[in-house]
Amino acid sequence: MDSFFNIDGLSRLLTFAVFVLAGFDLSKSVPRPKSPFSWIAFILAAIFAGYIGMEVNLISVSGYNVFLNEVILGLSSGFVVGFVVRMRPRFKMR
Repeated sequence: MDSFFNIDGLSRLLTFAVFVLAGFDLSKSVPRPKSPFSWIAFILAAIFAGYIGMEVNLISVSGYNVFLNEVILGLSSGFVVGFVVRMRPRFKMR
């Protein structure tokens, strides 16, 4: 049985994490969606983005593969997290 912690699994996880951070950083410069319909459309686009380019290798170096769907899904997830963090209410705890 193959372990999950092989070079393929770790490269996918690292690629996703790096592009979530990039999307989070880029979300600061983009105006956030205002209406509920634009939020729904943006989140649905982020969900469906993971199915684009499922097995398309952008870069492959000695077993480390960067797949297109992890890049797109990481960027869109970073945008969603960045927008949600910026719009959360500022309130004081007791």
